[in-house]
Amino acid sequence: LSAPVHNMAFFGPTEGISFVIVFGLFYFLSQLQNDLAMVVSPKWPKTYKTCVMMESSREFITAGWYVDDDVRATRLDSYGIPSTDMYFGGWLSTAHHIDNVFKQSKFEPVVNLSSANHRVPWDGTDYACAQLGAPLYTFLMRYKEGTMYSLYPSPEGGVTCKQSKLVGMFPQSPLMENIQFIGNDVIRGIPVGHFRSEFFLFTLDYFFNNVTGLPSALLVNSANNTFLTFDDGQVSEETFQPPPGVTCHVS
Repeated sequence: LSAPVHNMAFFGPTEGISFVIVFGLFYFLSQLQNDLAMVVSPKWPKTYKTCVMMESSREFITAGWYVDDDVRATRLDSYGIPSTDMYFGGWLSTAHHIDNVFKQSKFEPVVNLSSANHRVPWDGTDYACAQLGAPLYTFLMRYKEGTMYSLYPSPEGGVTCKQSKLVGMFPQSPLMENIQFIGNDVIRGIPVGHFRSEFFLFTLDYFFNNVTGLPSALLVNSANNTFLTFDDGQVSEETFQPPPGVTCHVS
């Protein structure tokens, strides 16, 4: 009697390579599926306020940005430029230092008007950049009316307001079609999903909070926009009006 023969399969060189390729593709797709499962569908709200750190190779500025698509209005609170020399070379790798830098830095306008009397007060306003308080300059853009208000501190004290004609269109959501998922990352200790839209002359890189789906950062043309806060709640209509008691002069 002969011993039973067990059928065993062996991979030759070609079959072995094919197996590695198939296994690698399967592993990549499974990891991509796991990554996608961790990411909340990204969104860009129609109404929001955000405190954003805007940095390019030429400038660094912090601003409060308010948008209401229903009334077609936007507002920008500017906090000038830092009084200390700050440069973030590696954006994502140094993003967790941003909060500490803000706590240690003073922000001053271009002219030497750094006292509280030379800010634009807004009683009862819930500032987008609450940690910085009243802004140095404010720009209100009401697109339905085609009117822009520019408010800035007067050298004599108080606030100067200039009213001018607004030329331009209401800024649309920067979230473009054909956005593709790149992978997961971490910004300021927050897990984010990295998405990208590619165009002929530039690329938009978005980073959305994996829990809320709200924007955490936007990178375009080598300019970094990191959202320190991002609230998608309602913004009061008074936010887009000059403060009570301030007279605006037509320029």
